[in-house]
Amino acid sequence: MHPPDPGTRRGRPPKYGRAMSDAERAREYRLRRRQRAASGSQVLQVQTDTILLDKIRAAVTAGDRALVATLAAELVRRYPPHEGKRAGRAARAGLEREG
Repeated sequence: MHPPDPGTRRGRPPKYGRAMSDAERAREYRLRRRQRAASGSQVLQVQTDTILLDKIRAAVTAGDRALVATLAAELVRRYPPHEGKRAGRAARAGLEREG
């Protein structure tokens, strides 16, 4: 049997004394993303993945291929391509033939 609820809930208290609606929360989120992208550092290594993706989207729209390549290269550096099972088998097969 659970004890009666004292009327309090665990967790972080509401920001403005009341819970935000979904629309308010989404608006705040978009505003923070815009502010981070506008005032963010030009150093790619300190920018979030989301900001990099937003910048890639803007660069594609603007037709700036060089910037798209630079930003995509930063994402590839962060998340190197995964070598799946097929790549592993192919590499092992090549080693067996050589040896």
